[in-house]
Amino acid sequence: MRIRTLSLLTVMSAVSLSAIAAAPTVSTEAKKAADMINADAPMQKMLAELTSPQGQKWRFNIQMEIVRIASPSRSEMRRQQELMRRFTEEWGFSPAQVMTRTDGIIKGAGLQKVDGLPVYNACVRIPGTYSQQKDAQSYKGQFPKVLLEGHIDTVNPAELPPASAPFVPVKLQKASDALVKTKAELAALPDELHFDKDGKIIEDANYKKAYQRYNDYEDALGRGALRIYVPGYNDAMINTAAVMQAAYMLNKYKIKPVYDIWICGTTGEEGKGNLCGMKQLYGYNQDTGKGNNALNFVANFGADSTSPGSGTVNYLGSYRFEIKYSEPAGVKVGANQPSALMAMNRAIEMISNLKTPYDLDKKAERTTYTVGVGSCTPASEGERSKECTLLVDMRSPTPGPLKDIRSKIEPAFAKALQ
Repeated sequence: MRIRTLSLLTVMSAVSLSAIAAAPTVSTEAKKAADMINADAPMQKMLAELTSPQGQKWRFNIQMEIVRIASPSRSEMRRQQELMRRFTEEWGFSPAQVMTRTDGIIKGAGLQKVDGLPVYNACVRIPGTYSQQKDAQSYKGQFPKVLLEGHIDTVNPAELPPASAPFVPVKLQKASDALVKTKAELAALPDELHFDKDGKIIEDANYKKAYQRYNDYEDALGRGALRIYVPGYNDAMINTAAVMQAAYMLNKYKIKPVYDIWICGTTGEEGKGNLCGMKQLYGYNQDTGKGNNALNFVANFGADSTSPGSGTVNYLGSYRFEIKYSEPAGVKVGANQPSALMAMNRAIEMISNLKTPYDLDKKAERTTYTVGVGSCTPASEGERSKECTLLVDMRSPTPGPLKDIRSKIEPAFAKALQ
């Protein structure tokens, strides 16, 4: 049996990480500015609408309507097209405010394709006032802008389904029942949410049972809550729906920021997506490990967590590995010799037992890692899978902890094989 490292990607969203702190220091002036913004009458109207029952339902409905559109990494074009349609037809944006095209081109971007493939970001612009100032400074013809983004790709389905079946069902199950374990069990669930011919959610009896709010899990169980199954429900359309609502609200209330704000559904966050959406936005060159930032983003807000207070401000560095374990072809099931599946499982076990300083002390720099998708090639009748592949992603705001966790994880790949 052998191991092969298919790809090692050192990924960075924009600029050199050495000067970026784990937690930004907020100055007194910034705090005063935040208080002034918060006290602004239009902002208070926005807040009231966002937290109203109608605002909450808007987020839920948008999430359900968008998440059902199958959107595997590098094949997000259908979800992108629906978002871009809604920008102009439903959410009040002018065509000039839509910064992306359905063919993946962003005018002025320092990079248009990643790994030779189009990038299907969906971005709109809230125009700022800075460019009208007499002393406004630009970079390569681009004025400063701020990015707010949440990703629109999902791990499942792994492949884009045919155009004749672009949707995945939103299945419902009593929360008190055992979690389903197989695709067959999932498909057998009789209840699901329903949508009309235009893709709008139907607020029928199933909807009313699914759209409920509870104090906690015990309260939900006691009151007959339903569990909702659909790929991307939690990662990450729950976040991206909120990002899209922010875009809608900023435009509706005609908020005028200083710098332009770009609000984007980005692509390629998961697995082999290779962070292509962020690479396009920052003109990131994989070969040199640098971004040209031709669009001149000066701050970045990433909505990629469902835990309050754990959003990412500015940038993270990342090492991504794809490891493939191979065994000779034709090995029969039950053969008394090591397998590719065994090696992959042992690698997962070893890696999952590693701890970063952040795992031990939440005051430490937030360095995390994910043992991502594990998969094996289909096996012939009576034989074992010949190859098993594992994706691992490591992240940190600064290089030191990132290199440290890599130095612990990388040897585990070979140790699992041994």
